[in-house]
Amino acid sequence: MRFILLFILGLFFHSYSVAEENSQTMTENAEKKVFSVIDYEDWKAKKEIKQTKTGRVDQIIDALTLSLKDGTIIRLTGIDIPDRFQPRDNLYEQAAFMRLKELLPERTEIYLFQTRKADKGRTNRMGHSLAHIVTKDENIWIQGQLLEDGFARVYAMPSNNQLVDDLYKIESNAREAKKGIWQDNSAFKLLTLNELSNKNDEFIVVEATVQKVATVRNNIYLNFGSDWKNDFTVMITPEKRRAFSKKQIDPLTLGKEVVRVRGWVREYNGPFIELEDISHLEILPKGTELNTLGAE
Repeated sequence: MRFILLFILGLFFHSYSVAEENSQTMTENAEKKVFSVIDYEDWKAKKEIKQTKTGRVDQIIDALTLSLKDGTIIRLTGIDIPDRFQPRDNLYEQAAFMRLKELLPERTEIYLFQTRKADKGRTNRMGHSLAHIVTKDENIWIQGQLLEDGFARVYAMPSNNQLVDDLYKIESNAREAKKGIWQDNSAFKLLTLNELSNKNDEFIVVEATVQKVATVRNNIYLNFGSDWKNDFTVMITPEKRRAFSKKQIDPLTLGKEVVRVRGWVREYNGPFIELEDISHLEILPKGTELNTLGAE
């Protein structure tokens, strides 16, 4: 019995050390040039965000969380690390954690940019401050850097979807360069319709052509195949439709458009996503070509 226990512990520590070594390699291989330097005066003039405070870093808690010397706990908003909650092999979480420690050593001075309205999107249910972080000395946008390195992906929420266009531009750079999570052998790469099987209860990013649009009980359904009972479908609620309307977008006109969708997949007459925020649906430029195994 003791031998079996020692054997299991040995396997666990071996797996952890391999994951740590791989994340170290990923961090070392990340381009050290900082791409996400912002114009501070430009950011101060933005209508969607506001600089709410400055502070000094105390410690990095995890890949998306840090604490300040005054006790404030900051959660990086607008991005997600796809393997954060996996019990093992969380290479991207480890790499992002090490990158944060490199970018934000203790006592680094930072700016916090948050939503304009103090009662919307500034804290989560844990009481942590939701913010975009910029270093004071070099104006490095931390979220942008993690996206550029390929360690994170965009994940905006309805109450906190500021700067999403800027975030998507940086994510696009990393995706086209196939960095980190966007590598061809990554479990979190950009998917095609043919790769949606066995993705139930996962947050995914997929590109495909909308084949048909339908309205049922005030909900809009984007169908990506000829058989709505089995093919991939995205549902847009009346609330999200109104939000699209404010952007002068009518989802009913998206037939034959190439789109990029992200969200949680569940099984409901085939793979199904209920759009969580309108920013999770990107309408791609006319003439965009899908990957080889795309929608058709």
